[in-house]
Amino acid sequence: MPAAPSYNWSGFYAGVNGDYGTGVTTGDLLPNGFFGNHDLSGGLFGGQIGFNYQWSHLVLGIEADLDWADLNGSEALFGIVMEEAKVKSLGTLRGRIGYAWDRVMVYGTGGFAWGRVSDGCDLCGVSTETNTLTGYTVGAGVEYGITPNLSAKAEYLYVHLDPKNYFLDQGCVAGCAMGANVNLFRLGLNWRFAPWAPALAANAAGLPAAASSAGVHDWSGLYVGVNGGYGAGKTTGDLLPDKFFGNLDVDGALFGGQIGFNYQLSHIVLGVEADLDGSGVSGSNSAGGFTNEAKIRTLGTLRGRVGYAWSDVMLYGTGGFAWGRLGDGCDACGVSEEIRALTGYAAGVGIEYGMTPNLSVRAEYLHVHLDPTGYFELAGFGCTGGCSLGANVNMVRLGLNWRLAGSPF
Repeated sequence: MPAAPSYNWSGFYAGVNGDYGTGVTTGDLLPNGFFGNHDLSGGLFGGQIGFNYQWSHLVLGIEADLDWADLNGSEALFGIVMEEAKVKSLGTLRGRIGYAWDRVMVYGTGGFAWGRVSDGCDLCGVSTETNTLTGYTVGAGVEYGITPNLSAKAEYLYVHLDPKNYFLDQGCVAGCAMGANVNLFRLGLNWRFAPWAPALAANAAGLPAAASSAGVHDWSGLYVGVNGGYGAGKTTGDLLPDKFFGNLDVDGALFGGQIGFNYQLSHIVLGVEADLDGSGVSGSNSAGGFTNEAKIRTLGTLRGRVGYAWSDVMLYGTGGFAWGRLGDGCDACGVSEEIRALTGYAAGVGIEYGMTPNLSVRAEYLHVHLDPTGYFELAGFGCTGGCSLGANVNMVRLGLNWRLAGSPF
């Protein structure tokens, strides 16, 4: 068996990247497939955050990235540009598995992908519409450790975004779907904040860090923190009588805080956490010349957490109760915005890294389901039943926690 590598890839890192992307749209861009699908190309720039765990030559990791994108494509008729499509942003949440030869690591990667994609044809009288699309990504890369903390990488990613209906409020009643397949060629830099000491010892012994003694980092105690993130999803239920508008996509930013308590038993960490976020997650849709707008104004959860800690790194699952304040209205219809409190559930996963004995940073995914409830029953247009609204939201959040004190037990 080859000697264990001396370079340590384990730990929490953040970085920047730049890409060139090429691809093609999929689906029927406009009614009756008038223009067909076409090529996309352009640049991207953004950042990533992740964590690696090294076991001898094997490196396991998780990474989230978000890139501003300028991937454009257009179609012309009689030499005049008519229809234009643009990928405005791309993000992924991926697992990574690599093999390291000291400072050089090759890896494969794959996971969830999402993007904001717009399309329109002003000269046709079809206004530009932007939607959030989801799908998957797979790829491979090579990374080189320049210094103990700084590394450079070259990466290829294939991103598939599932088609979604466009222009439903502009006369395309069915089949006007658009998606995208994109090939990304990426260069990036990563900065690892601190070597992970248990992993260094494990590499020297040829053993996983979990074999080291527990309790190097103490997760027990009361903590408070802040968080910020991005949410995307869809409303559920019947927004107005006879499903006049239908359900719509919502997305936007969230920011708030959390309070919780952890109790550690060797590597197992049990906890409870409550959070409350202000939300800008919103969306709109039009029909018959009227525009309906929905907005999630606040989101909160009360969840249990079960984690497994390798010293200063913890992976955890979480789930529990969720509630939110959701507004909806159509001013042009004479229907004032109505705000109601909805309840449901939340479930997700996360990773947390203890930077100091008291300060930790984390990345977290939560799926929040809010059960539909009745709206507009007193609005004056006869919505006495079935005018319900709910929401399903997928949130990706980054957060900081400050542990106030150790466990009293």
